[in-house]
Amino acid sequence: MLKMIIADDEYNVRRGLAKVLSWESLGIEIVGEAEDGEEALEMCRQYQPEILLSDIRMPFIDGLQLTSKLKEEGCRARVIFISGIQDFDYVKSALQLNADGYVLKPVKLEELQAVVSKVVDSIQSERKRLMTEEKLKLQLAQSLPALREKFLNQVIAGFSDNEQSLWDKATYYQIPFKRDDSICIAVIQMDDYKLAVEKFTEENKQLLFFAIHNVVEELINSHKSGLCFTNINDNEFIMLLHFPEEANGAIIEYCEEIVNCINKFLKIPVSIGIGNPVKELVSLQSSYMEAKYALQYTFYTGKNSILSIQDLAAEGSDSPPNHIYTFEYKLLSNVKLGFAEGITVALEQLFAPFKQQTQYSVDYVRHIAAELLFSLSRMMYEMEEVFDELISSKLEVLKSIEQARNIDEMQVLLENIFLKATIHFEKRHTSKNSRVTQKIKEVINRRYMEDINTKILSEEVFLTPNYISQIFKQETGDTITEYINKHRIEVAKELLKSPDLKVLEVSEMVGIENPQYFSTLFKKYTGMHPGKYRALIENSIE
Repeated sequence: MLKMIIADDEYNVRRGLAKVLSWESLGIEIVGEAEDGEEALEMCRQYQPEILLSDIRMPFIDGLQLTSKLKEEGCRARVIFISGIQDFDYVKSALQLNADGYVLKPVKLEELQAVVSKVVDSIQSERKRLMTEEKLKLQLAQSLPALREKFLNQVIAGFSDNEQSLWDKATYYQIPFKRDDSICIAVIQMDDYKLAVEKFTEENKQLLFFAIHNVVEELINSHKSGLCFTNINDNEFIMLLHFPEEANGAIIEYCEEIVNCINKFLKIPVSIGIGNPVKELVSLQSSYMEAKYALQYTFYTGKNSILSIQDLAAEGSDSPPNHIYTFEYKLLSNVKLGFAEGITVALEQLFAPFKQQTQYSVDYVRHIAAELLFSLSRMMYEMEEVFDELISSKLEVLKSIEQARNIDEMQVLLENIFLKATIHFEKRHTSKNSRVTQKIKEVINRRYMEDINTKILSEEVFLTPNYISQIFKQETGDTITEYINKHRIEVAKELLKSPDLKVLEVSEMVGIENPQYFSTLFKKYTGMHPGKYRALIENSIE
């Protein structure tokens, strides 16, 4: 019920206003009657009413002064003035104070009811708007970790070169760094990944990833040194670390603590690669590539290794230029995603410096090409594919590279190989996504009458909520929520054909407990309310 106070210096008028309408039927409770402006002000302070029905001319404080004071004190009461004064100046003053209504005495019942009803509707609409706004804010807050992870993955993939835009987003996503901080990326990978997870079900595998992420996150939070997130690759946990620029030793010690904790609590060996510190978010991709490159040296150092690109450089590491790792990452990412258009562009950008600067030897360029092929082969092995079966014998491919007469011919050869692999993964993704989407539809069709959501569906198909949301939208054009609502409305349309079922019962049978929300949803997808739809069906039958 909405609380209302009546203020008028005439007793008979106050009593008459209190009884002239069925206030309860309008959803209003009269909590007080004031005979002057001062008493009305005190009552408003005490009861905080939603509506003030006030005369303009009253002793001590008139209605206009009363309204002004209430506005100053932050009272949100809607004001309806009732007065025998027909002076335009008073009306103008009332409008300037944002009064919600102005009714002249003698009061006409119909006019008063119309004004009050309009104010009540306005209050209810405002309440619904605020509730919707709060619900959206809550949903956004709940989605913030997933949105932050998506943003960070885009940063390390090099999808933006606008530093200001990145910092604006970093602030919004509550990234715990500030400009001019030295930030480096460290990448954690499980040693012997395939052996570690092959005995697990998909559910237990996800639990393992969660456990590793949880250990790392707790240590990061205890040191207040950065944050951790996961990449598109299963076996990759990425840390953004903030230490003094010269504190490479401190970062090594910190990473040793992480390795020891994961070994102690999870009995799993992991290694960590560390990139150079950078001061710009657009440079984080380079730090990420360096960390990935450093991890390649676990071939020599074994399990539970911590490898810093700074140490490798100090030892005289003959590492290729940074741009190679950037475009190698793009190539492999495009293959995984089945994005053929990106292959030609990435290869052109990778080979451009070699074509422009002739100081590189032919053997060096051939070495780069061979390294790309072995990276592709390794990635395919991790994705349970065999290079020799899908592409060709590695020995034959390496022989073709050796026989390439110029760099353009070598580039075309690599392009054909990478495109062939990309097309294969595109088909594989399409098939897998279709199966997952069909499974989700089957679960929805079976459980639509329950309080079903993306989290429940993700548990049914053993995939993350964010992932199934993306592929379902990609495959169907609808979000999961949209599909659930559409299916419920289609079932409701059939149930409404039965005259024995009430609309409320139909709403509950399709899993929607709030009949008002059901009516709104039904109109959204059919263009009419349930009652009108039923009447239309009954008329068509007659």
